[in-house]
Amino acid sequence: MYILDSSNYRVVRWLSGEPLGFTVAAGHGYGSTLDKIGTSYAIYLDNHSNIYISEYSNHRVTKWFNGNHTSGVLIAGNNMAGSTPYQLNSPWGIYVDANYTLYIVDYGNHRIQKWIAGVVNATTVAGVSGVAGSWSYELHYPTAITFDQHNYMYIIDSGNNRIQRWWPGSTYGVTVASASLNNPRGMAFDTSGNLVVADESYHRMVLFPVTCPATTTTIIPPSTGTTSSWGTASNLLNTPLDVTFDGYDNMVVRWLSGEPLGFTVAAGHGYGSTLDKIGTSYAIYLDNQSNIYISEYSNHRVTKWFHGNHTAGVLIAGNNVAGSTPYQLNNPYGIYVDANYILYIADYGNHRIQKWIAGAVNATTVAGVSGVLGVSSSQLHYPTAITFDQYNYMYIMDSGNNRIQRWWPGSTYGVTVASASLNNPRGMAFDTSGNLVVADQSYHRVVSFPVTCRK
Repeated sequence: MYILDSSNYRVVRWLSGEPLGFTVAAGHGYGSTLDKIGTSYAIYLDNHSNIYISEYSNHRVTKWFNGNHTSGVLIAGNNMAGSTPYQLNSPWGIYVDANYTLYIVDYGNHRIQKWIAGVVNATTVAGVSGVAGSWSYELHYPTAITFDQHNYMYIIDSGNNRIQRWWPGSTYGVTVASASLNNPRGMAFDTSGNLVVADESYHRMVLFPVTCPATTTTIIPPSTGTTSSWGTASNLLNTPLDVTFDGYDNMVVRWLSGEPLGFTVAAGHGYGSTLDKIGTSYAIYLDNQSNIYISEYSNHRVTKWFHGNHTAGVLIAGNNVAGSTPYQLNNPYGIYVDANYILYIADYGNHRIQKWIAGAVNATTVAGVSGVLGVSSSQLHYPTAITFDQYNYMYIMDSGNNRIQRWWPGSTYGVTVASASLNNPRGMAFDTSGNLVVADQSYHRVVSFPVTCRK
């Protein structure tokens, strides 16, 4: 546990069960030199245990590297209150994403600043600099910020006693919580996807199920399609393979026939193993640059097709030959690409999940036992899909076992989160309410499981 001991101007780490904590950042009194901190209301711990401190009175954010509490490094602001892109005015809450991009609640300027590591100037991603207001595009003394698994930004708009959700790239927010708040200050998601708010002046903690359905009355997971038959009617499906969602929670199903006309954005030169062609493929992934990754089942590889180029792809995983070595794949199926462009592959024929860092020759196995199928929690049986939630928990469609397994970061085994009445499940995706929606192929339906919304 890390505690911002604000009156002592330090950050203390407290180990579970220990009677005393120890200082891990600052602790040299109040001040504006880099060995001290000023009045501060927020910290953030990154995945390397480096500590970011938002210094309200010093109008800056400092980074204290793990193991060094002698002095911090200035990473945002210039110690002077201001509204220019390189300045802050009484910063409050902070958030650091997987790319170490820093988001700062610039309280005194009524804005949210996005600060890319190493850059001199920030960009405003929410609010109007220096203008307090209650319109959907304005903020009034914001105090906290966080993100969900869909990269939606949540802001405590303290002066307006509301929480605003901003979609990626949006120019305005949508109110998701406002009832009976009085000077809200901090917030965090719990493991069920609820947003828990510190409501200061009402002396309480309030829970809002902002990413969960308002009510869940069904015991059997809600579904589209039926288990009894397939068909062409609007309420039926025929062996659905995959599912995904757009930003409005509209479901997009990959149908095998009957699609309207489109235009080719990758491949389209027939079946083959040369890089201008693809083989039998069951999964694609679109990254944030609109590049397309294709998991080629019959070619035992994954190719990347850069945006705007459908002439030829680039080989990024596998070697066109079925195998179980770290540089090979055997009938790859589902794929996932994270914010660092690390590729995760459901290596169907090898009963494993492979993690492939961009540019690396070899992959590492992060789930399953290579070449061994099984039903134990450490094993997989023909996995077909993979995705992640906002806590970086990995969800694997363990098709041969008709179950979905959740693996914690670094874990050597999975936990079953869904298995009821599935028959040859293939694809899955999270919707914007935190439900895991599954393409249940042999039952000709799409099923929703509230796996991150347990109440």
